[in-house]
Amino acid sequence: MNKIFYTSLALTLSLVGLAGCAEEEKGSGAAGSYCEALCDWAADCAGDALGTNEAKSRCLDAARAADSNCADAEAGDLNPVSQAAVDSCIDAFDGKSCDDITGAEEDVATATPPAECVTSEGEAAVDAYNDGRAAAQPTGDEVCDDNGSTICAHAVECLIGSFGVDKAEEELQDACEAAVTADLVSNCKDVGLDVGYGSATNPNRIAADDCSEGLNGLSDSCDIFTSDAYPASCGGSVIDADDLPGLASSLVDFAGDNGVTFD
Repeated sequence: MNKIFYTSLALTLSLVGLAGCAEEEKGSGAAGSYCEALCDWAADCAGDALGTNEAKSRCLDAARAADSNCADAEAGDLNPVSQAAVDSCIDAFDGKSCDDITGAEEDVATATPPAECVTSEGEAAVDAYNDGRAAAQPTGDEVCDDNGSTICAHAVECLIGSFGVDKAEEELQDACEAAVTADLVSNCKDVGLDVGYGSATNPNRIAADDCSEGLNGLSDSCDIFTSDAYPASCGGSVIDADDLPGLASSLVDFAGDNGVTFD
């Protein structure tokens, strides 16, 4: 009797495991609606800033709010003609390039969803496309926080890696963010850097993204202590242009407080 019980239990657990794997596989790419196809694509194209899962979750919330048809499609409540139209829309995302998120500024701002999706979703297709693409990327406030952290991370890496400062990385990072970049981050958030498309295109966000790319791409972290390290696009978006010399000076002072001076 025990043998039968354990055999049945093992079989049950195996079936549950297989069902779970199937559900996981379906959730990772088996789109059932325009919103799911859009957000699978957008999350893959948006990069690692949020992580694929978070980017997709935010995108789905925004896209579904703009297109109520997605709920019916995902519930299997469409008639055969409507379902065929949705299937064509979903197929349109297969192999779709990322240019509508990562391409040239003018092209990204005016990009539209696949024609098949306009057919299946109607007017809601464009709003869902714009809202979903935007939501798959960090908010303006997150961009400001990340840039402040990146500046300090470079400073900390320089102090520890190049000058041997004997302090914990986390301790130095927290001190830098409190003493050097706190005002920068606060002022940056006042600019308003949320992503926008179409008539809501945000040129400051475009500049801030370019600034972020430049800061993240520094080959020598010690360069962060000089004004030359900051791309021109940082001025007026992430950092007020007039404040840039003061930021570099504050970083040098921070280094001095930790026993490092520059020639």
